[in-house]
Amino acid sequence: DEDVTRAIEADLWADPEVDANTLDVVTEDGVVTFTGTVDSLLARDRAREIAESIVGVRAIVDRMQVSAAERSDALLSL
Repeated sequence: DEDVTRAIEADLWADPEVDANTLDVVTEDGVVTFTGTVDSLLARDRAREIAESIVGVRAIVDRMQVSAAERSDALLSL
């Protein structure tokens, strides 16, 4: 399980779509649990794709929070 976690974390750090600083990864019996915050749905999906690509992953528990994008009042009124 530690090898699986290390492999996922290495791929997260290498991926420009995901800020690995904001995620925690734990693997137990092949079940990967993500906790933390990502800045977009794309980043959340990418983290899941990375985990799914690692040999030994049986399931993923997604506890990631997607932070709301900050938008100015001017953009909201369009």
